Amino acid sequence: MVRRKSKPGPKKKQQQKQAYPQTPNENSVWQSKFRHKICFCCRKTGHMLTDCPLRLKSLKKSAQNMGITICFNCGDAGHPLSDCPSPKVGSGAQFAICFICKAKGHLSRDCPQNTHGIYVDGGACRLCGQ
Repeated sequence: MVRRKSKPGPKKKQQQKQAYPQTPNENSVWQSKFRHKICFCCRKTGHMLTDCPLRLKSLKKSAQNMGITICFNCGDAGHPLSDCPSPKVGSGAQFAICFICKAKGHLSRDCPQNTHGIYVDGGACRLCGQ
């Protein structure tokens, strides 16, 4: 009878710790390992994008980046327009804010200031070229 070598099982949570601590301090291994790395957000050294104070400040301000979804149809938080239980009112975008003219009530594809259709910055569909 031949014994098979057993494969190592899944690691326990204690063994799955990250290579660096979540909150670095002055004397930690993290600080010495990453002090020369450049942050992709603020372009300063000493921290990475995930720990950038500038990025964390902007994330707190932006509801979209915090994971809050607001329905353009009914204005409720927690579901997008495609999952709205309420019947569609008009174009279904009365709570949407256009990123071209900053007005409330329409999407950029329906904006009177938009001359490019759904491709605001130019360009075309990759499949059909239109």
